[in-house]
Amino acid sequence: MHHFYSLSVDRDLFGQPILVIRRGRRGRPGRIGIAESGPRGAMRRRLAEIASWKILRGYRKLETAGPRVDETALPLFEPR
Repeated sequence: MHHFYSLSVDRDLFGQPILVIRRGRRGRPGRIGIAESGPRGAMRRRLAEIASWKILRGYRKLETAGPRVDETALPLFEPR
């Protein structure tokens, strides 16, 4: 398929952890959304929860997502 879905825990302007979701079609800019903010541990748990939900919905984890800026960044997901 031509869709992608990427999850990462980044920091906002004030240094607070935020959960960032990037999604769209390959070859297009896509959309970036901030799902929520809070303690870093909570953001990591939420990231794992969303990732497992995506896998259950038929997405597969791609190993070639590019450079990882943060250890909490996950590779891209795409439908099977």
